[in-house]
Amino acid sequence: MIYDLPYWNWFLLFFVYVPIVILWVSVIIDVFSRHDVSGWGKVGWLALAFVLPLFGSLIYLAIRPSAAEEVAHTQSRRAA
Repeated sequence: MIYDLPYWNWFLLFFVYVPIVILWVSVIIDVFSRHDVSGWGKVGWLALAFVLPLFGSLIYLAIRPSAAEEVAHTQSRRAA
């Protein structure tokens, strides 16, 4: 049964695996919701996230533009 798992398995499940899955899912959602990334760019980021889930997600979060830059870019497009 699930209740027979040792303490360290529960620890790994809730403090390691679940946060990694949440990070991975949030990156996938962010890639799909961005309008400044082209179709092939989205394919590349998703391929990286699927091949290397943890490192691909961390690389994406480190490299992507911040929300403030995206808002400024959107406002400049509207003004033009």
